[in-house]
Amino acid sequence: RKSIHWKNALIKYIRANKLTFRELSDKMYEIGKGKHEVTLRSWVNKESHIVGPRDVDSFIAVAYLTNDTEMLNDPDSFCEACREVRSMRIRILHFIGLSILKSFGKTRTEHDELLFYIAGDISKMARLLQIEKIIDVNNLSMSVYMTNRPQNL
Repeated sequence: RKSIHWKNALIKYIRANKLTFRELSDKMYEIGKGKHEVTLRSWVNKESHIVGPRDVDSFIAVAYLTNDTEMLNDPDSFCEACREVRSMRIRILHFIGLSILKSFGKTRTEHDELLFYIAGDISKMARLLQIEKIIDVNNLSMSVYMTNRPQNL
């Protein structure tokens, strides 16, 4: 809940005050916790899959700007909640990777009992894709969230 709460509070603050990310960045610098506007945009962009800042000071700054008393009272718990979500995401991705390897006969002895119990054998859900061509990307621009994903160009 806390890993989502801070982001919703920030989005609500941005909308209520009709701020650009540049203006939000300026406000963050004013209170002593400067963040670049691109960082702030990635924090609230749902496509970027950012869980949250990695430092408690950023949560304090967001709490101060948004006047969120819950976050102001315990910014450490918000930072810890985001750390736990990041950790679980890494475990899930590792589990998926091992399951995909298993589906192609590359068995390994590693096994995450909790995730296997929850998800079962997900190796049957893997889909093998073959790269048809590699294109020159020097003159190509795309959003960061689209990189390292198969594209239909």
